[in-house]
Amino acid sequence: MNSKARCLLTNFSGVSIDVLRNLSVSFEKGPVKITTQKDLNLTSFVYQFQTSINQTKFEDFLRKLPDTIYRIKGYISFDYSDYPYLFQFSYGTPFYMKEFIKLPLNLVFIGEDIKWELIEEQLNSLEE
Repeated sequence: MNSKARCLLTNFSGVSIDVLRNLSVSFEKGPVKITTQKDLNLTSFVYQFQTSINQTKFEDFLRKLPDTIYRIKGYISFDYSDYPYLFQFSYGTPFYMKEFIKLPLNLVFIGEDIKWELIEEQLNSLEE
């Protein structure tokens, strides 16, 4: 946004006080360039599983998701385990971490221009 802004390479945001004291602000006169971006039509959807499901079928479901589902998070239980897994999904990459307490099996989906009723149908079929 500001091509003339000073960039500082830091380690854990550590900056010497002398560097900070020597920073200055200057304003250039002339036309102001306004940066706009597309409005995102993000919506969310929560699904609650009633039972454990098959992990292979769940991962097949993930592979078929639209690219406009940006994030999924929550807890899921697979038929081979007594305990649920924390589930994180972003940029098409799933992450599972086993939990050792019983938790509600909810997944929260965040996406853009998604027909959530179709996603719900697909999730329902995983529980059959």
